[in-house]
Amino acid sequence: MNGYDIVTGKIWGVLKYLRSLPPEADEDIIVMTDAFDVVFQLPPKILLSRYRAINQRVNMQLITQHGLEAVRQHGLMQSIIMGAEKYCWPLSHRHPACYAVPGSRLRADAYGHNTDTSVETNRPRWLNSGTVIGPVHDMRVLYEWAHSLWLSYYGWGGDQEYFSYIYGMQELGRQQLRGSREWLFVFNESFSEDDFVTVNLPVEHVDYHVGVDSGSEIFQSLNSATEDLSPVVHDNAAEVEKEDRLHGTADIYHEHFSFPVDLDNTTPPFEDLEDTSLDGVKEQNPGLNWRSVQLFTNFHSRTIPVALHHNGNKTKVEEWWRLQWWTGWGRELTSKKKGCCSSWISTDAGHSIRWDDICGEYQDILFGGERDRRNA
Repeated sequence: MNGYDIVTGKIWGVLKYLRSLPPEADEDIIVMTDAFDVVFQLPPKILLSRYRAINQRVNMQLITQHGLEAVRQHGLMQSIIMGAEKYCWPLSHRHPACYAVPGSRLRADAYGHNTDTSVETNRPRWLNSGTVIGPVHDMRVLYEWAHSLWLSYYGWGGDQEYFSYIYGMQELGRQQLRGSREWLFVFNESFSEDDFVTVNLPVEHVDYHVGVDSGSEIFQSLNSATEDLSPVVHDNAAEVEKEDRLHGTADIYHEHFSFPVDLDNTTPPFEDLEDTSLDGVKEQNPGLNWRSVQLFTNFHSRTIPVALHHNGNKTKVEEWWRLQWWTGWGRELTSKKKGCCSSWISTDAGHSIRWDDICGEYQDILFGGERDRRNA
C-alpha cells in the first residue's frame, strides 16, 4: 500500500495542490485525510473550534516550557495537528519519533492499572499521518520537507515514516533547546542513550509547527482503539452509564460522562439544511439536538471525536457506517450539500470532475436500504 498511488498522492499530490494556491490563501485552513477509511460525525464548526483550542493550549504550554523569548526566537508553535495513535510505527522505538515526543493528554490511569502496558491500553501519543489539519503556508513547508525526504530515500513505512521522522526531530530539537531529556518509551521500555538511533539535528533549530491530537478531540485513530468507543445517545443517561461501566471507565473517572459544551452550543443536526426532503426528519424528531442523536464516544478519553479514522483493522468500517447519526438520511444530506457547495473535484492534471461522475455509481452501496431503515 506504500507504492506510487499512495505515497505519491499523499505527499506529492498534496504538495502540488498547496503550491498551486495563491499567497492570499496562506492562512486558509486545509484538512487532509485518507480517502477510504475516515468518517466525519461532527460538523466543520466543531472541527475548527477544537483545532484552535488545542493549538492555543499547546502554544501556551510551549511558552511555559521555553519562555516567551525563546519561543519567538526559534519560531516555536503548533499550527498543524495530526492524528495520534497507540503505537509508534514504523520507526524504531530507539528513534526520537518514539521516545522524544510529548506524553499523552490522557490521565495516567485512563485504562486502569494496565495503562501503557499493551497496544490496546497505551495512551495515544504517536503520530498518524492519515488525518491532518493546518494552515496552507505551514502545511506547504511541512510537505516540502516530507517531499525532500521522499526523494532522498525509500521509506517502507510510506508517508507516515517521513512525517514521523520530521515530528521526532522537531521534538528532539525542542528538548535540546530547553535542556531536557524527557524520554518516554513504548511499553515502559528503557534504552541507554548509547543505543539510540543516531540522528543529526540541524545547527539551528527548525520547527515545523506539528503536533498530534493525543486527546482524540478531533481525530480518533481506531487502530487498536475500537474497544474504547461505543455509539450512544447522550440524552439516555442510563445507556451512557451502562457503557461507562462496560468500558471500565466508571471506576476510573468516578463521575458521569460530561457532554461537550461546544456541541450544546452549535447548530443542531439538520437545522442548517433547509430542504423539503429533510422535513420528515425534523417532524419525526422535534427538538433534535446533538445529545439526542447517536454519537461514537470514547469513554477512556472522555471525548466525542469529530472524525473516525479506521486505520489498521478495517472490520468495523461498514458496521459503524450504518450506525452513524444520519443513517436513513445520508442520500438527502449528500444531495443538499452538493446543491449548496462545489460538487466537483480538481485532479492533479488540472481537470475538474463532477462528484457524480466519480461517486455516483457507489451511491446505492453507501445509502442502499436507507428508506427501509428509517421507516422501520
